[in-house]
Amino acid sequence: MRWSILRATMGLNKRLFERSFTLIELLVVVAIIGILAGLLVPAYSNVRERGRRTSCLNNLKQIGIAIKEYNMDYGKYPEGNNNATALMHLGLLSNYLGKIPAILKCPSDSGKTVSTNIATMTDANVSYLYIRGLNDDMTAITPVVADRRIRDTVSGVTVTDGMGVIITGPPGPWVWLSDSPHKTDGGNYLCVGGQVMFKTRIMIPSDIGSATAVNLVVTPD
Repeated sequence: MRWSILRATMGLNKRLFERSFTLIELLVVVAIIGILAGLLVPAYSNVRERGRRTSCLNNLKQIGIAIKEYNMDYGKYPEGNNNATALMHLGLLSNYLGKIPAILKCPSDSGKTVSTNIATMTDANVSYLYIRGLNDDMTAITPVVADRRIRDTVSGVTVTDGMGVIITGPPGPWVWLSDSPHKTDGGNYLCVGGQVMFKTRIMIPSDIGSATAVNLVVTPD
């Protein structure tokens, strides 16, 4: 009887030992989990960026509605003085944007912060550049507001923060810099006709300015 119990116990231990993981098998499992995590994390980041990109497009759509309302009331596009930054031009829309200053900040723009009060907003709360000197003779697809930090691929001119660049000649296409809100993947922009889109490049023609104002790309500081 005693030997029978001992043999049964030894047989059970042997089966448990045979079923247990060896160190090599454990390391293989850990390696597989690491590989899967490495594949999933970038995919998750891409999904989040696409969500932020969509929110940015919604911001531009709201800005477009505000610009249209401003144009209907004043018969022109928002335009500060020649030395004004993008904030000074877009700030003219404060009565049309309501109490939503976050609209002027792209969710992907880590270099800017969200303002809590549109009346005290500064350039640090603005993610978008503005093209001033526009009129009603422009085509519907002419860009008017876009993600900041762009470069002309022909002339090499770069428009970064705190700049005003006069568009002369046939420039473009323009592309977004590596430190722009959506990196070199591209950028969002708003057209005069109200369309919003994400593209890898943007065309800014030089012949869209009015007779009395220079066509100028202006950025937030």
